[in-house]
Amino acid sequence: MANQNDKKTGQNQREHTEDSRALLGRRRFLQASAAGMAAATLPGMAGCSDDDNGIEPSGSSLPGEPSGSGSALPDPEPGATAMDFDPDAVTQDDVLFNFGIQSGAVTRESVLLWTYAENSPPITAVIWRDDPVQGRLEVARASGTPVDGFLKLPLDGLLPGRWYHYAFFHEGADGTFDLRSPIGRFRSALPEDSLEPITIAGLTCTGSQNQYRPYRALQLLAEQELDFFVHLGDIAYCDAATRIRGYEGQTPEADPDGSLTRQAYRDIWRFHIADPGYRALFPRTSWYMTWDDHEVDDNWDPETADEIVLREAFAAFDENLATPRDLDGGRLWKSYRWGRTLELFVLDGRSERLPSTRLTDDPIYLSREQMDWFKQGIRDSPCHFKVVLNSVPMAKMPIPPWALEDDRWDGYDFARNDERCDPNTDPECFDDPRWEGAGNPRREILDWIDEHDIENVWFLSGDFHVGFVAYIAPNRTGRAGRTMDIAVGPSANVNPLGLLVEEGLTPAERVFPANQFLYYQGNPAATTTLRFDPASNSIRVEFLDAREGHEGEVLHDVVYSQDDL
Repeated sequence: MANQNDKKTGQNQREHTEDSRALLGRRRFLQASAAGMAAATLPGMAGCSDDDNGIEPSGSSLPGEPSGSGSALPDPEPGATAMDFDPDAVTQDDVLFNFGIQSGAVTRESVLLWTYAENSPPITAVIWRDDPVQGRLEVARASGTPVDGFLKLPLDGLLPGRWYHYAFFHEGADGTFDLRSPIGRFRSALPEDSLEPITIAGLTCTGSQNQYRPYRALQLLAEQELDFFVHLGDIAYCDAATRIRGYEGQTPEADPDGSLTRQAYRDIWRFHIADPGYRALFPRTSWYMTWDDHEVDDNWDPETADEIVLREAFAAFDENLATPRDLDGGRLWKSYRWGRTLELFVLDGRSERLPSTRLTDDPIYLSREQMDWFKQGIRDSPCHFKVVLNSVPMAKMPIPPWALEDDRWDGYDFARNDERCDPNTDPECFDDPRWEGAGNPRREILDWIDEHDIENVWFLSGDFHVGFVAYIAPNRTGRAGRTMDIAVGPSANVNPLGLLVEEGLTPAERVFPANQFLYYQGNPAATTTLRFDPASNSIRVEFLDAREGHEGEVLHDVVYSQDDL
């Protein structure tokens, strides 16, 4: 390969100019105090008026919508009708809808809406948009009765690339809507042939300790204009729920039917999604997600985990999030296309792995069905960018400075004399938490990218509580040698190793060698925003500081192109 230190130097000089359609820059963030930002982005909290809930009034125009008195959008949605009530005039009830709203799994035609409604009354979801000529148009509605307070409603009838408003409504005794949730918004996926730039944010590892609450990274992102955001896992830290059965001296008999475990998972999820950060971000745009380990338990093993724990953990994941996993027969992996700009591949790198196969000729990190689907998908995708939601890094990672014989750090086995084993030649190097430990599956994907010369596959990763931009396989040639892994965030967690490097207590070159890592940071609270632009064949990657007192300070803002890597 060419000298990557030279590439790093050249790349870091390519600072992006201001673009009013792209990310908010340093100046806007620094103009607001932390207190003012928090006050402006707490939707759905008691005592807030409609204008305080972090969402523009329904009549406000959104990116991609016409404004003022211009012409209407072409081709009104099938079935769209003039709206016969004013959503803004309906009382917002933050007691009834006390865990907010979400929109997810967005396609060109459909969306999955979520809410939690205390006391489980019948609830109606309504989607609308404001047309400057035709007025307010109701596009879709659906009703359902929450189960234990939880309600997910799939709605269709959308047209591509449009911003929509939505809310959940309670019907009063007179048959009219008397109470509603906060008003949210989302954008439908782009038209099939569109090459419009897309701006997204990436989250991971959101808050295992109270010291990082509220989740300021999420509050900062709620101030940005995003087409959608993604979460790479550890959306909530639910480990404590497993303690009821089989941990710390307990036995499964302590909770024979799993009801206590179920309630424990629900309580932990509520603790997380009630945070002002999630409450600020969820109404602003839609999201896609995968899981990592802490949605169930730290480094859980699908082959040995308690079946009731898994049942209740999976059910809580499905209940609390706008995910279609339960609607798709329990399958998490899926892809979503945004025009020809971007195809998003959501991987499940946790529930299908079989650690017992690690010493065989065919170690299973993804099921064969998922692996074949993914390989075919990235090869056949018509989209310019193939973006992979991947819970743990795909990149080759360095040895921690404290590594000794038999030490491990998320997937590393260390051989004698502190020499790292090679997972491509030594099957005993496989350990379940990480891609690199998987050896054969990782190599299979990289070989596939090389064999078919698949351009612009970009992995987004989490798990490690550090942020970086890195070559996945710095010693490889071919297309795989130019394929990158972007570790996002972290949103609200810390890796001591990153802090040691940040403080100069550990040599950076030992942990983040310059020939592989074009950028790294160990900040425990940071945002990551990415703008994908097919016209320039580039991705603008921006990390912002989200620590209290530093909100919005730019950590990294660089444009990357596979042409230059």
